[in-house]
Amino acid sequence: PVMALLLRQKPWFTKRATFLVIFSLLLGICVFSLEFPTRRSKTLVNLAPSLGLADHRAFLTRTCAHLVREMVLDDGFSRLTLEEIGHALHAAITEFKEVDRAIRLGDSLGIKEGADSHGHEHNHVMYDPGCPWRPDPSNCSIPNHEGVANQGLHVLTLSFVSMLETVLARYGPNRETYDSHYLDHHEPEPNILFDVLHLHLDREAQLHQDYEVKFIEDMFDGDLYLGYSLIVHDFFDEADEVLVKFHQETRLLYGVYVVMLISFYFLLFKRIVHLARVETLKAKGFVLRAPVHILSTAEAETVSAFFAKKKKTIGFSADDTRKKHSMSFIV
Repeated sequence: PVMALLLRQKPWFTKRATFLVIFSLLLGICVFSLEFPTRRSKTLVNLAPSLGLADHRAFLTRTCAHLVREMVLDDGFSRLTLEEIGHALHAAITEFKEVDRAIRLGDSLGIKEGADSHGHEHNHVMYDPGCPWRPDPSNCSIPNHEGVANQGLHVLTLSFVSMLETVLARYGPNRETYDSHYLDHHEPEPNILFDVLHLHLDREAQLHQDYEVKFIEDMFDGDLYLGYSLIVHDFFDEADEVLVKFHQETRLLYGVYVVMLISFYFLLFKRIVHLARVETLKAKGFVLRAPVHILSTAEAETVSAFFAKKKKTIGFSADDTRKKHSMSFIV
């Protein structure tokens, strides 16, 4: 009964349950502040290859347009033979289709989740009717290809790839000879192919008369390139938004942790220290009221030294102690 009464009289900030609750909250906020922001790590990891490939897709658009022009002209100015240009264009088309599929659907080329499943702005540009990449989105017309740009960037992409394959079959070398050896280093063959350059005026006219070739050439800095550039900017904006939210959440959790520490100091630690000082003064007063003459010299000095504010005790010698009943006091 006495112990139960004493326990009930204990202040709330000295009870074990209080400390268990406080330390559990501190541990919980520490773990939460580490785990909660990591939910955005998948998005950040997925955005990195998406950004790189989106920019690379725009680059491949211009690469294909340039190679088509050089293949149609076949004048030697590119320092590549027709076979090498055909091989390069075939490889660029293949890579273009792989990159486009990875960006949209994911599960390849380092992208886990495609933009089709989460990119609202991306889907608006790719699949919704209109041409938001143009300065005047109300006019989406393309000469000889009416309605293509107005159906979204994905339809424009399919048309671009289809025309690339058609032009490659029309002006390129035999499809069975395609390989990647044109990228290998080799010594130039002794011929005059690049010593004497010929400008084929009839082939120059093909750039404007063949509407498929003209469509591809217009995409060099036209609708397709502008649309892909807009998607790249959207990906950058998404990455910035994720990073800003990540930093805001981290600062908020850090602020909550600091507030909890300050509250712990004022509500518990400071009160406990004050209570300990009060109890020490009470114990000191009780001991000083005890009859010192019944204690030995060593016992009296030990008691006085324990409660001394400064580690300096003035006592008497053994002879004086016997005469003055072992009186000692605190300075």
